[in-house]
Amino acid sequence: MAYSNISVTLDQTQLSQILTQVKALKTSLPFLVGLTTEERRSLRKMGDQRTSYVQDIKTAVLANTQAIPSEVNVNEFAKDVELITKLDAIIAELQPLYTGLVDTNMAAGNEAVKVADICYGHLKYSARNNPKLKEVVETLSQRFKPKKASQKKTEA
Repeated sequence: MAYSNISVTLDQTQLSQILTQVKALKTSLPFLVGLTTEERRSLRKMGDQRTSYVQDIKTAVLANTQAIPSEVNVNEFAKDVELITKLDAIIAELQPLYTGLVDTNMAAGNEAVKVADICYGHLKYSARNNPKLKEVVETLSQRFKPKKASQKKTEA
């Protein structure tokens, strides 16, 4: 759905309520892990086909535990599969919300930058006859100067 204009106010009370709810959600999931980029890259992923595969293996293993060596913890395997199923349900609810937040932020940012560009142009024009405004415009213009490679590395 295309949007035409974002014109919304999110007051401090609403923001506080939302952040409290997000914190409560995080508290409800204390076992969440944070993977490094390398860990993400190296781990075997479980897509749709592998999800069905893992579910089918779990069903077969639980029906035939005697065929599985004792060093394989069948209960932990079953717990992992159940956790995946439940996390998938949470992700399915949160993903559209997250995408909506990111898209709305991007759209509002786009609108703000467009207006900022227009205002900057007007400020530059008005600064021709206003020494105080000229200082402001000079300070703002620093944002448009290319950064040297050494400066970029230092800031990163």
